[in-house]
Amino acid sequence: MSDELLEFFKLGDNLEPNRALEPDDPLYVDTAHARGEFSFHDLYQELGVDPNTSRVVKVPNRRYLLFTGHIGCGKSTEMRRLQSTLHNPDGYHVILLDARNELDPQNLQYVDLLLTCAQRLCSALQEKQLIVDAVYLDRLHVWFTQHVITRMTDKTLSTELATEIKAGLSLPFISDFLVKVTNAFRYNASYKDELREVVRNSFAEFAEAFNALIDEANRLLQESHLGRGLLFIIDGTDKLNGKDTHRFFIEDVHQLQQIRANFLYGAPIHILFETNALQQQYSAVCRLPMIKLYNRDGSFSDNDARATLREMVLRRVPLQWFDGMETVDHLIDHCGGHPRDLVRLLSLTWQKSRHNRLDRTAADKAVASMASDFRRLLEARDYELMRMIDTGDDVQPDRPELTKLFKVLALLEYNDHWWRSHPIVQTLPGYTRHAPLG
Repeated sequence: MSDELLEFFKLGDNLEPNRALEPDDPLYVDTAHARGEFSFHDLYQELGVDPNTSRVVKVPNRRYLLFTGHIGCGKSTEMRRLQSTLHNPDGYHVILLDARNELDPQNLQYVDLLLTCAQRLCSALQEKQLIVDAVYLDRLHVWFTQHVITRMTDKTLSTELATEIKAGLSLPFISDFLVKVTNAFRYNASYKDELREVVRNSFAEFAEAFNALIDEANRLLQESHLGRGLLFIIDGTDKLNGKDTHRFFIEDVHQLQQIRANFLYGAPIHILFETNALQQQYSAVCRLPMIKLYNRDGSFSDNDARATLREMVLRRVPLQWFDGMETVDHLIDHCGGHPRDLVRLLSLTWQKSRHNRLDRTAADKAVASMASDFRRLLEARDYELMRMIDTGDDVQPDRPELTKLFKVLALLEYNDHWWRSHPIVQTLPGYTRHAPLG
């Protein structure tokens, strides 16, 4: 195998579209300025953070924040950026929990999440070698003993846990115990349903025990100069299925907000169309819009969006592997400013390329491949509706119609809450069929 061919195959390592980037990843590109009039100012304000220094000026009592946006718009990457920025002695002690890796986003409820948050907090305190007085652990100990151990039908597991829980009371013990509980919870479906029921029936006692530990953790972290308060950043909750999404963010919001800490949840953009009360149920809703490649009238924007998207492409595939910058721009024009779709187009172009070059022929095949995906998902009414939105008609679509279009990424939202159909959708016969005559 030639050196050139080997290097060409290595390019595939940089083309995983579902990869969330850490701030120090060489593939990371700061896109905030290219999204139009977007900033984290409102979110910082809610969290009591000075945006110039990332220092916490005043720790708020409790904030429950939603960070929404299209699937693949960069929420996970930006949440890791927030963690890196805010996690400092004068900021927050940030615990980032990725539901995709630590839980099951296809079957997730508030019980699963809050037990895992308790486990992660104990692990963080243990890692920092902070000494937690037994009185703050005793409530969790009592709750597990009285409600979890005694009501489990899995006798093998309950006997094992009961033996361990009698062994002693300390932070390492509670931490290890919670790891065992959450692991069993994660991999044992029958135990998951059973434990969920136990927690729901005794949630007030669990919340009281967890809150006592959180209060003590906040005190210890401040005294040890490890942050002025706790902040839980929950990634992956934007990937829940439809039923779980509504239950988690709307039906169970009261339970989520019984925990006395600050939380930032990733949420799908279509949740904004589920209820008008969402803004009242959460402290703030921050939207991450598309990269603003176009203005509302269809003209190109002047906020360096194209330069930002070019940088995203060329960090993954250097220009030498393309037949020219025109092919790079062709992919950019068809992504609609959607970061993951740009990487998907780039990956498909690489897959379909010949002679170790990403050329226009391969790029056109990549666009056609994604167009086929959209065609399988869309119906005549969808095209008609998107055409009306694109032409500026004063249309008030039903919420289910909008929810579908946002879910499948056929309709994209930009910084001042205007919408535009995906450029690849606009190539489909179903869309062009609804073009005005003449």
